[in-house]
Amino acid sequence: MFRHAVPIALLAAALLHPATPAADSPFVVETLLDGVWLFRAPAHSATHTNSLAIERDRGLFVVEAQPSPQAARDLLKAIAGVSQKPVDYLLLTHAHVESTGGATAFPESTTVIASLITHEALRDETLDLAKETRARSADPDSWSAPPRVALDLIITSGTQVADGPHLIEILPLHGGHYPGSLIVRIKAADFYYVGATISGSRNPFADLEHSDIGDWVSSLNSLSLLKPKTVVPLRGAAINAEQLRGFRDSLVWALGQIEDAFIEGVDADEVLTVAMDSPRLGEYFDLEVQPSFVTSVFETAWRAALVRYKRKVKPD
Repeated sequence: MFRHAVPIALLAAALLHPATPAADSPFVVETLLDGVWLFRAPAHSATHTNSLAIERDRGLFVVEAQPSPQAARDLLKAIAGVSQKPVDYLLLTHAHVESTGGATAFPESTTVIASLITHEALRDETLDLAKETRARSADPDSWSAPPRVALDLIITSGTQVADGPHLIEILPLHGGHYPGSLIVRIKAADFYYVGATISGSRNPFADLEHSDIGDWVSSLNSLSLLKPKTVVPLRGAAINAEQLRGFRDSLVWALGQIEDAFIEGVDADEVLTVAMDSPRLGEYFDLEVQPSFVTSVFETAWRAALVRYKRKVKPD
């Protein structure tokens, strides 16, 4: 085709397909469906994320390249432990380094796929695509960005990969963690890989220049209406539709806190503090994990509200 508290259903699946640590690997390997493996990194890892591998007739379809070439090599080694087939396709769900950083370590024969927006972002050297990965690193000041990959195939609309037992659908999102995000669906199994569109750790990162919390909520609403059985995020274990809605509700609550402060006439430069000064903050976001990205969600919503309400911050 190309040029190159655990939900009962998930608990039952885990009993049928138990997770196993890959030998000498940072990943735990979980068989989510026949021929569909999740390579799950530790939830708060600074160096690795989740990746997905789907077996095809001729090779493997892998989702997410890991944050660095070394992490990608760790992934490829772990993949070789479950399948000897070559990695034919590599899908990058969005432009940030946690999805794209390891792509250059994949074989030359691998077809690298992403959206047009991701393609343009990777070509734009002025864009800092590493904010989250850098913040998570042990030494952010000395961390250096990995080389950027050139794409082989650009997705501009819904696309299907038909060879193999599972019909894979690649679907674009209207909005989310970053513009131009793609998700993977196996419709027959109500299975979705959603990347950074969902934060399983209740510590979502919002890109201040590019995220739109309202659009993010809209995408999560659309996903919720599809009633998925299994939703796999970039970090953490697979979740179900109820947990998806819980994550959506956390963003809705943050938006509401910002809106309420503006409606009540709070000075623009005080809105962020007032919105986050709630005893309920810990109900929606994990305040213990470090680094914390909760402020990025509120600040992104605040910046959008400044424009909408035509308010200005007082000069220092």
